[in-house]
Amino acid sequence: MIYLKEISPDRRELRFSHVAVPEDEHSQHEGMLQEFVDTININFEPTLNFGQNRLFKIINQLIFEDHDLVVRLLDPLPNDIEEESTAWIVNELVDSYTDTILIEGLGTEDVFTELRGPNFEIETKYTKINETNFASWNEILGSSIPTSQQIIDKMFSGSLKGIELGIDYTGFQNFVNFSSAAERLKNFKHKVEMIEYYDDQITTLNSVSESNEVNV
Repeated sequence: MIYLKEISPDRRELRFSHVAVPEDEHSQHEGMLQEFVDTININFEPTLNFGQNRLFKIINQLIFEDHDLVVRLLDPLPNDIEEESTAWIVNELVDSYTDTILIEGLGTEDVFTELRGPNFEIETKYTKINETNFASWNEILGSSIPTSQQIIDKMFSGSLKGIELGIDYTGFQNFVNFSSAAERLKNFKHKVEMIEYYDDQITTLNSVSESNEVNV
């Protein structure tokens, strides 16, 4: 095993040395690096292996005078691999290949109760159909105004009877989330003023129309 001593600025040239070994084995390990450089051939694909399937192809190698191994990589070394990282040299027979697979369990059969189909042969001549004709608004409500108003109030307000809104309007912080409470008040004041202004304009126009009719 070797450890990384130095990385070039382009991160393609690396300098390695052997990990610390006993003194009596030091010369043996130095010879192993030299033997690796001397025996490289076209059938050997030298590759740096940093573990966890992190492989980097070596395209050139050299032994320095201090017995350090210098290699040049095909691709730059990633930034997360730093000096003093350990690695070893392997012969990569084929390029790495990664594929994504999806493993699914066996489907379970749905258990259900099947309903019987419709009976199109049932006897219908003994059944009396009680249907009503269409009616207008006035026919339904009748001529009694109080009664009509009661029906309208019951039908159109019954859907909201007893429903409480889940909003606390006692403080702006309870319902103003994505806007300004001050801007809301300004907008409300502006709308009220515009309504009052248009009401005044309508009153003025009506008075002018009435005066013109009198003059005619």
